[in-house]
Amino acid sequence: MQHPDQKYFNGLLNNDLTVQEELYKKFSGKIKWMVLKNKGTETVAADIFQEVLLSIYHRAKIKNFTLTCPFDAFLYVVCRNKWLKELRKRKTWVTITDTMEYNSVSEIRKKIFGEEHPEYAESLHYMSGICGTKGEYKKALQMIKQALAIQKKYYGEENTEYANSLFDLAILYLQNHDYDSSMQIFEKEIKIWKKILGEQNSRYALHLYFISDMIIYLWQYKKAFTWCTPALALTKQTLGEQNLQYAYCLEGVGSYYYNIGEYEKALPYYKQSLTIKENLYGKDYSDNCFNLTSTCYHLYTPGQV
Repeated sequence: MQHPDQKYFNGLLNNDLTVQEELYKKFSGKIKWMVLKNKGTETVAADIFQEVLLSIYHRAKIKNFTLTCPFDAFLYVVCRNKWLKELRKRKTWVTITDTMEYNSVSEIRKKIFGEEHPEYAESLHYMSGICGTKGEYKKALQMIKQALAIQKKYYGEENTEYANSLFDLAILYLQNHDYDSSMQIFEKEIKIWKKILGEQNSRYALHLYFISDMIIYLWQYKKAFTWCTPALALTKQTLGEQNLQYAYCLEGVGSYYYNIGEYEKALPYYKQSLTIKENLYGKDYSDNCFNLTSTCYHLYTPGQV
């Protein structure tokens, strides 16, 4: 049954300036509060609000969308999850860590979109992360696997959302000390990114680095090396050397040599990485990155300062 707030969808479709003004006055404040509460700014909140309204416009235009719930609940859920998704990309911790609080949002998304929709999968994905940080691995694994099943059915496996969920599943296995399962998922994920992005893409190089960095914790040093070295070469080829991605890839190769005790080989990689960071961000930033390089230097040249 169509909700009376369908008028907002119709107003967007018809470019009704009166309705658009009402949307901003009535709903933008709540969205701003949510973003500010979770490490955002007023500018970011305004961008999120505008982008979601544009997304709603296209959804209504293409799919003849019918609203069956209050518009404010629908808008809040979409804006909230868009921002949380952005924070996850930045690897930023957010204050929405109350499982019951986010579960209520998840239930709203479930009611709006249904249990087989990727929007609901997004909520399951985030909930699994919350449970994982609390040590509730069984519940976290159940949620992320359910999200993956929805995404696979909706998108297929060669999809960025599916690949991102695989990465988090591998991390959960890693946290739960199921190292074999973690390694299998990482290997599956990198094959998907290769198909999606191609082998000559800087983003593919970034994913190679991310996964190689994770499997260091599985003591798979040789495997990490075989992924990080092409990540380093590809980053240099596509982005050059004066960027943070290249600096991190240098650290990744250095970590391989460091962990197998070949400090002489590790040192130049750490030094070059440190130099790039100093060039990009100044001496204060590089001072914070100095400890491992310093340790490596003293292990390689004992007695020298």
